[in-house]
Amino acid sequence: MKILSKVATLAVALTVSAVAQQASTPGTITLSDGSTRNGYIVGSTKTSLFYLENEGDEKPQSVRMSQVDGVYLMQPSDYTEAMELYQDRKYSEAAKRFDELKKKYKKLELLPDNFHHLAGYYKLECLRKQMDLPTLTKEVTNFGTPELLREYQQQQLEAYAFWTGINAKAWGRVIRMAEDWQSKRLPVSIRAQVAYCHGLALEKEGRSEDALFAYAIAMTADYTQSEVIVRNAVINSLRVYKSLPAVEKALKSKSAEQPDLVKAGALAALYERAGLGAGVALPAEYKVFLEYAPEVVVPDEKGKPAAAKDAGTPEKKKPAETAKSAAQKKKPVAQPAPKKKATPKKNK
Repeated sequence: MKILSKVATLAVALTVSAVAQQASTPGTITLSDGSTRNGYIVGSTKTSLFYLENEGDEKPQSVRMSQVDGVYLMQPSDYTEAMELYQDRKYSEAAKRFDELKKKYKKLELLPDNFHHLAGYYKLECLRKQMDLPTLTKEVTNFGTPELLREYQQQQLEAYAFWTGINAKAWGRVIRMAEDWQSKRLPVSIRAQVAYCHGLALEKEGRSEDALFAYAIAMTADYTQSEVIVRNAVINSLRVYKSLPAVEKALKSKSAEQPDLVKAGALAALYERAGLGAGVALPAEYKVFLEYAPEVVVPDEKGKPAAAKDAGTPEKKKPAETAKSAAQKKKPVAQPAPKKKATPKKNK
């Protein structure tokens, strides 16, 4: 019995020592009696929560988890810096920082909305936005299904099934999932992902028209935030258009009236002039479509066709009508005839 007691004491001591060496996060502990404790949370087990009363303390305090009603963790500065990299679309740098933070805050993993799981989640998002699907598939498998508090994060974890399906080239499975998800209520960012993966699977299955329709949804569902999805959806659409026999024939004959060629031209022009590329140049193989971008012919003041404007150029407003020109346009108003003077009657 004495040996078991010593082993148990040693195990607790090692746990406390290991916890004390972990990074701390400012936070507030709410106890079941309504009282609160402020400090620096360093970790937890299934039975105990460990915290420092003051930053720099060597020995952590502990409270039984059965007495804890809730834990609020403040966002640490290193996590804030990683999020700024992510928001600046520096996904490669951000992924490395999130990987470091995931390891750093490992001891917080049993707490709700902790920075170990949040860092892991945003590392997955960095991989997705870089289209590193092999690594994403591996990381998703290892990540599991932690209890993240935000609904959109839970939905995103489910949506990774589309990306792992694309990585496995399981086109039929992706198409079936996309059809099942059509009736789901989703955030626009996830709707764009589903549409993109659906379009790619349809394209690989040779269903060109359906693929173009799905890509169109991917381009427009989350235009301002899902820049990678938008860019790739445009490029994939141009690839589909270029593979169409009618477009191939029109390009050889330089026929500018073929409808799909005109659509491809308009899309290429939008990529170049409306920022759909998000800073990435249009691939050289699709620049030929720019020659077939639709144009708008605006007549000049004399009614003759002026120089053609491309579709992306906004039409200039007509100058305001001056008082003089307005007066010239007015029809003359008929004036009443002057009255004749009455002739005085002569006295008879």
